[in-house]
Amino acid sequence: MEHMGYLSTLPNADPATEASQTQIITYILPEPLETKIPRRILIEEAPNLLAAGSNVGLRTWEASLHLAQYLHDNPTLTRDKAVIELGAGTGLVSILAAGPLRSSHVLATDGLPHVVESMAKNIHRNASTVLPPDSTSIEAKVLDWADHDDLSSLEDTLSRENGDDDCPAYDLILGADITYSPDVVPVLAQLLNVLMTGIWTEHRKIEALISATVRNEETLKVFREACGERGLAVEELEYTCPSVKEQRGFFHEQAFPIMIMRIWAP
Repeated sequence: MEHMGYLSTLPNADPATEASQTQIITYILPEPLETKIPRRILIEEAPNLLAAGSNVGLRTWEASLHLAQYLHDNPTLTRDKAVIELGAGTGLVSILAAGPLRSSHVLATDGLPHVVESMAKNIHRNASTVLPPDSTSIEAKVLDWADHDDLSSLEDTLSRENGDDDCPAYDLILGADITYSPDVVPVLAQLLNVLMTGIWTEHRKIEALISATVRNEETLKVFREACGERGLAVEELEYTCPSVKEQRGFFHEQAFPIMIMRIWAP
């Protein structure tokens, strides 16, 4: 009773502070890839974070886990491909692509410097386990979709890396839970248009895979229309993720439907 009396005198924790507290989460791949040893990715994040504010990138959301499961089930999509992830957040999908899925290079981007800093720590945390010894296989970078300087810098990088062999700097664009607002999706559609139609795409097609939690059908409609206005095609891929009871890794509930869209420039 004395113990209970003591506890009753402690101040209540601030819900916002409590939600933003981080911990190391271990993500186990559903099945080993080319090895009998289970592969694990360690991510420091705030798992109780709410879907609001500037810290949303500090949590791995269900759409990211859904995309990770899809890529794991379809490893040829990323193998030996150069990948750029938009709104990478904690970096889980990018680390999966750069390590177990054996992408040739991954650029993990997010619009907020503190999120990118946290992501870079997660990359370093997995450097001696799931990531290849070559530290240049993955990098984290700030990319604000509405910042013209950021976009110009990215375009310059893509143009330089194109070099003389007419090979695009990136083959695949990934994104999860980045179609969350009607105000954001036109900017995202324009960014995809830039990445898919630049001079570095002359001889090969760049595709995007966007995993979206369907919270608002109208927002996704706006996104599809914005892509169409820029000459981009959008299709929903047929993919049924196992129920949470049947999942063997990347465990996630699906309180809202999650869809994966393929986007390309015809």
